Amino acid sequence: MSEWKRDLIVPFIILVFLPFLLVSTLVSASPADDLVDVERDLAALELYLQDQFDYEMWCPHRTWEQPDISIYKKELESQLPEGCIPEAGEKG
Repeated sequence: MSEWKRDLIVPFIILVFLPFLLVSTLVSASPADDLVDVERDLAALELYLQDQFDYEMWCPHRTWEQPDISIYKKELESQLPEGCIPEAGEKG
């Protein structure tokens, strides 16, 4: 093989295969990240809806303004005021 062909083979391989490797890496990484976001959004939505239900069920007499869903996504915990839901033994 001539010397100039040998000098071109490495850049050729890099130009051909590097984009493929980058794309395959990006494609394989994205769904996992999206899935984590979807799972977090779903958990936040469940908490948001559960708080609505629990507020109406257990403490509609208390003044409470439900926070935006973004707070639930950030905190991933109930935003009801303390003492709104009775302890397990008190429910019935």
